[in-house]
Amino acid sequence: WQSYGRQSRRFEIIVDNIIKAGVTASDTLVDIGCGYGAFLKFLHSRKDLSPAHYCGLDISKEMIEFCRKTYRSKNVSFFNVSNLGRYCSLSVISGAFNRAATRNLFKWENYVASNLLNIWRCTQKTMVFNMQHTPLKKSLITNDMIYYISETQLSALLDRVGAQYWLVYDAYLPNDITIIIR
Repeated sequence: WQSYGRQSRRFEIIVDNIIKAGVTASDTLVDIGCGYGAFLKFLHSRKDLSPAHYCGLDISKEMIEFCRKTYRSKNVSFFNVSNLGRYCSLSVISGAFNRAATRNLFKWENYVASNLLNIWRCTQKTMVFNMQHTPLKKSLITNDMIYYISETQLSALLDRVGAQYWLVYDAYLPNDITIIIR
């Protein structure tokens, strides 16, 4: 992330919208692309949302090992996997698709779409994710490998999901969009 302040604001938007969506304390929250556990740490600072179980997933073995050592609790688990292979009440993806793994825009957009559709199929209540967006007619990948989704591509993706959704824009986070799907 560019800064701790921007990351915290993203997390605030996610948690505020999880609460608005009506997620309860008995729900299971899966954090896809959990990294070093920053979202879990943020959840601990907020007393208004405490899921029954938090599950962090990441493709980095080192990140998962760090999280397992750092966050020990019977209500917390971490797995080194590349996809969501279980059902959950709530799925959160904060920034996991913002950095492209290829310069091939077609491949990356297909990868993002197929993963989000798979995650949605395994999500029973609400999925929240954020992305960088561009007002241009076509998505793009910058020289720094940052993926910016176009309004057209985002609309097509949300049409494929086929569920109720809303979008959150925040003045403090230009180019960020948070998508909540129920």
